[in-house]
Amino acid sequence: MRLTPTQIDHYHDAGFLCPLDGFSPAETERNRAAFAALHARFQRDGHDSYAINGYHTSCRSIYDMVMQPVILDAVGSLLGDNFIAWGTHFFCKVPHDPTSVVWHQDAPYWPHRSAR
Repeated sequence: MRLTPTQIDHYHDAGFLCPLDGFSPAETERNRAAFAALHARFQRDGHDSYAINGYHTSCRSIYDMVMQPVILDAVGSLLGDNFIAWGTHFFCKVPHDPTSVVWHQDAPYWPHRSAR
């Protein structure tokens, strides 16, 4: 599903795009269950909820989420078809967690020359 010119313009103007139905309800439930199991393992091993970073290279369920064709098509509509998924980072906000992640732009935090 390639993005429409209107969706692309909105992304460039506003910096986000929604809704984007990347997963069916069944896929969403499967992803939630896989992520819950991964998160439980992280908590059991003493990691905080923000440490699920870069696991697309070692966790099949995260890799499968990243490689979802609808998502790849949307990204390809914005960047062209020559791109890589160089990183993943999940911010898992558990109930009563006092930590906050304020509104921000990701570009300054990552090693890229361009915010595109």
